[in-house]
Amino acid sequence: MKVAIHGLGRIGRAIVRQYLSYPSELEIVALSDQVRLDQVVHLLKYDSAHGRLTSSISCEQRDGGDLIRCGETVLRYRQQADIHRLDWESLDVDLVLDCTGNVRSRLDAEAHLSSGARRVLLSHPLAEGCDATVVFGFNHQILEGTERVISNASCTSNALVPVLDCLHTAFGIVSGSSNTVHAAMNDQPVSDTYRSDPRCSRAAGSSVIPVDTGLDKGIIRFFPHLQGRFVSTAVRVPTLNVSALDVVLRLEKQATKADLHHLFDEALPERYQGIVAFSSEPLVSTDFNGETASVVVDASQMRVFDGGRMLKLWLWFDNEWAFAGRMLDVARHLARMA
Repeated sequence: MKVAIHGLGRIGRAIVRQYLSYPSELEIVALSDQVRLDQVVHLLKYDSAHGRLTSSISCEQRDGGDLIRCGETVLRYRQQADIHRLDWESLDVDLVLDCTGNVRSRLDAEAHLSSGARRVLLSHPLAEGCDATVVFGFNHQILEGTERVISNASCTSNALVPVLDCLHTAFGIVSGSSNTVHAAMNDQPVSDTYRSDPRCSRAAGSSVIPVDTGLDKGIIRFFPHLQGRFVSTAVRVPTLNVSALDVVLRLEKQATKADLHHLFDEALPERYQGIVAFSSEPLVSTDFNGETASVVVDASQMRVFDGGRMLKLWLWFDNEWAFAGRMLDVARHLARMA
C-alpha cells in the first residue's frame, strides 16, 4: 500500500520515525507540510522527547524535487499546505495520513480524494462525516475496505476505550468520569499572550491549565449506554510528553483488586495484547516515554471501594508515540484488506 503523510508535527514525525525504524508492508511515497525541507529533516533527526534518530538522515534535491534520505529509504517531500495542490494521483497514493489536525469536516478531508488519494485516515476525531471512527483493537474489524474517510479517534480515546471495554465485558459499567492530565501541547504559548480562551492564553510551563475536552462524546460514541452517565474534564500540565487518565467508574457487578489484577495481567483479551499493558512498578510519567501500548494500567494507583461497586484507575499513555503506532496499525490493517 502506498502511503502519504500530510502534516509533520508531533504525530506525523513520530509516524515517520517508526516507519524508518521497523519493517512494514506499507510504502511511504511522500511527505508534505508547509515548512522547509531542512526544517523537517532537522526535527526528524533531533527530538526533545524521543531523542536522536539512530540512523543517518539528510535532504537532497533531484530533478527539481525535494527528497529525504534515511539509509536506503528515500522519501519525496512537498512543501505545500494546500491539499488541493498536492498531486496524490501521480504518486498512486492509496492512503493519506492527515496529521495536520486542520481537517474540520468531510469536505475538508475529501480534498485529499480530489487530489487523487483513494482514502484518508485522520489523526483526530470529527463530529460527523467520517465513514468510520476507529480505535485499533476495539473496533478496527468494522472496516470493510470501502471507507473513504476514516478517523483514528484521539490519543485519549485510544487509551481509555480498550480499558472500558475490558471492564464493561467483565463487570458492566453503570456510569463514570475521567480527567485527562495531558502534557503541554504546541498550541499553548510559552509566555502569556492573547487568546480567545483566557486560560489558554497563559504560559504552558507555569501552570496546570484546565482545557475543554470532547472525550466524553467519543466514549459515548463507542458505549451508547453511557449517554448522560459519563463526563470528562481535562487539564494540561507543564511536562514534555506522556499523559494520564484519572478514571472513576461505577460497576454493575462487584470487583476486587485481585479480580482487576487478573483481568489486566492474565486474562486480557487477545485483541488487546500489545494495546493494553499493566504495571505494578512505582513509575512516573517519564518512564512511559516511547511506550508502544495505547495504555498502561497502573496497579499501584488502583482503588476499589463502596463494596466493590466503585473503581478508581490511573492510566498512563504516551500521547505521541503510542497514537502514531495505532495510526500505522490501522494503515497496515487496510493494506492487508486490499
